Parts: sequence; C-alpha cells; structure tokens
Amino acid sequence: MQKIQTDILWLFGAKGTLLLANFVVISITLDLLSTKIYGVWITLYTTISWLSFFDLGLGNGMRNLFAVNRAIGNQEKNKQLVSTSYIIVLGIALILLIVGLPFVYYADIARFFNISDIAIPDLRCVLSLLVVVTSLQLITKLINSIFLADQKPALSSLIDCSGVVCSLLLLFILKDRLVGSLFNLSLIITLPTFIISFIVTLFAFNKNYRKLKPSLKCFNLKISNKLINLGLRFFLIQLSALIILQGSNIIILKFIGAEEVSVFSLVYKYFNVIVTIFTLVLTPYWSFFTDSYAKNNYNQLKQGFKQLLISWLAISMVGVVMWIALPFSFKIWLNQELDIPAYLPVSLLLFSIFSNLGSVFIYFLNGTSSYLNFQLAIVLAFAALLYPLSAYLLPTYGVLGVVFTMFFANSYGVLFAPYLSYKVLKRMKSN
Repeated sequence: MQKIQTDILWLFGAKGTLLLANFVVISITLDLLSTKIYGVWITLYTTISWLSFFDLGLGNGMRNLFAVNRAIGNQEKNKQLVSTSYIIVLGIALILLIVGLPFVYYADIARFFNISDIAIPDLRCVLSLLVVVTSLQLITKLINSIFLADQKPALSSLIDCSGVVCSLLLLFILKDRLVGSLFNLSLIITLPTFIISFIVTLFAFNKNYRKLKPSLKCFNLKISNKLINLGLRFFLIQLSALIILQGSNIIILKFIGAEEVSVFSLVYKYFNVIVTIFTLVLTPYWSFFTDSYAKNNYNQLKQGFKQLLISWLAISMVGVVMWIALPFSFKIWLNQELDIPAYLPVSLLLFSIFSNLGSVFIYFLNGTSSYLNFQLAIVLAFAALLYPLSAYLLPTYGVLGVVFTMFFANSYGVLFAPYLSYKVLKRMKSN
C-alpha cells in the first residue's frame, strides 16, 4: 500500500504538469485558430486518436498477463509475451497505414464532418500526419503497458508529460509563425510525444528491461492466442467507451456546428480535470488488483476499495469548487468571453463525478479480468444507442441532449459493475 501512495504522489507531479501544460496549449491554440477551426481541429484530432485503440486491446491484455507472470515469478513467459505483443502490434500498425492513408486521400473529408463551408488549407496533410503518428505510436506506447504492469506508473506518465511540455515550449518559441497554420500546429502537438516514447523504448530495452527485449524467435503462438482473446475483449470495451465519451464532438459538429463543439469541448475539458485527477489515483490500482487477485489476497483488495471510495468523495468535492469558480477560471484560462449555457457546466460536472464512481469498479473488474464478456455486451449495446438517441434528443434539448445520452451510455459502471465486483470479492472470501 505504501508503494501505491508513493506512485500516486509521482503521478500527481507528472500528470499535474501534463494537465497544466495541456490547458496552456489549448489557450495558445485558440489564439492561433478561429473558434470554428479549433472546433474542427479538436474533432479531427479526437477522431484520428481513435486509431490508438486499434492495438486490439493488446496493451491492456499484455498488462494483465505480464502482472500475473510477475506475481508468480515467471520471467521467461514475460519475455515471450512482450515479443509476441510487439510483433502483432507492428503488423496492426502497418495495416492501419496501408488502409488509412488512401482513405484520407480519396474520402470526402469536408462532407463527412460537415465542414464544407470552412476553408482549411492542407486538411488532407493534417489528417495524413495524424494517421501516421497515431499508427506508429501503437508500437512505441507498448512500453507504457510494461511500466504499468511492472507497477511503475509514474514512468508511463512521464512520457506523455515530457511530450506535451516539449510541444508547449515549441508553441511559445514558434507562436508567431503558426497563426492560421493547422498543419504546422499539428506537427508541434503530435510529434514530440511520439519521439520521446520511441527514445524511451530503445533505452528501456537496452537497460532495465534488456532481458525482455523483443525478439522474433520468442514469438509464441499459444501466447498470441491467449493475448488476442483477452485483448479483443478489452479493445471492444474501450472502443465502445471511446464512442460514448468522445463521439459527442462528432455528433454536435454534424448536427449543430463547430462553435458549439468548441464550447462543449472546453467545458468538458475543464471538468475532465477531476476525471484526470481520479485517474491518477486509480492508475496504480489496476495492476495492484491484478497482483492481489493472483495471490488471492482478499483483505488487501477490500482495503484498496475503501481507499478509492474515500478518494472519489474528496475529488467530487473538488469538482463542486471548480463549478463555483468556473466563470473566474475561464476568464484567466482563455482570456476571452464565451457564451456558456448555465446547464452545461453542472451537467458535465455531474457526468464526471458519475464516471469516476463507475471507474472504481470497472478498474477492479478489468484488473482481475472478471466478467469481461458481460461488460462487453452491455457497453456495445449502449454505444450502439448513442447516435440514434442523440439524434432524437438534439432537436428538443440541443447539446444537453448529448449529455443525457452520455449519462445513459456510461451507466454500466454505476448500475452493473458494483454488483459484479461484489460477486468477485464474495467468491474470493469464500475461498
């Protein structure tokens, strides 16, 4: 438990820096782009970032299997696991490049996103860059899964933190040359994190993780089947969650307009701070749950739950303070006036608190690989209903209709996951 507390402190340092840097990057980006183009940019960036989930969940699958092997001291199995994971993900990245780049070149992007009336130079170049960088990051970001499985979450966070800080420094240095240039801006925002992740991967496999260095001869077909079976379930769950949480930008852009996307996105990012903070607390617990479950340590798991629920309550109170301070915070952050409907901040605050509570139980179930098939069925059903339900509610409730749909689609964590977690704990106690 003391190690978890130390990890959380390191995570707060790294993620706190990342969070502040991201907020400054957003503020600078809004200065460089018009509100409409910013709305388009954030939607494009969010949409292409979905490719990062096309590792078929192998990162999370490897994380769980690695943690179990680590708990029982099987280093040779982890060597085969790492090699198998990297070889499969390399193949996936190549397929995404082969399919994604021609699609970007030939598809009617402007019509798809309903942005034909907004002039954006080099739109296809921007999308091509995002496809290339995101596809290659599938490979370099596997090192994060190893750090997390090895219960070193701070190292994983430092990669993203360093990348965003580098982007921020470059934005400050080159700000005058970036006005209105979406392509140059996308270069500065995307490349640093990828380059740092690549360098860390090379360094890690030539130093501390030399014995785990990927090798073709260590590819194991039996492990690949087990990895893909577990990973695919994580992939579909994550993809559904991604559609639920980030598909709202596309729906608003398509049915209402780019300016509304900007307002929604900024308020969402503001309250997503408490989700980010709570994720810092949660992050070490995934592998902690895996390790404790593998060792059948019921009391340790129960203690972990108590700590997380107390943390959830405290962070929810922080969210309430943020809601009260929102007008002042936005004035300092963006240095411009935005027309924000009164219902939007309170509804997104409640959504963030709601999501955090569900995440406690979802992390436990994912960490122990329990009831993944049931979770998959529920989340897929909710994700499938997101678009039609939003389209039905939008004419009457506007953006609030999308928020209502997000509540419904994200309700698995609060309605089902607590009961399933209780069943797992009860079974462990009886054993």
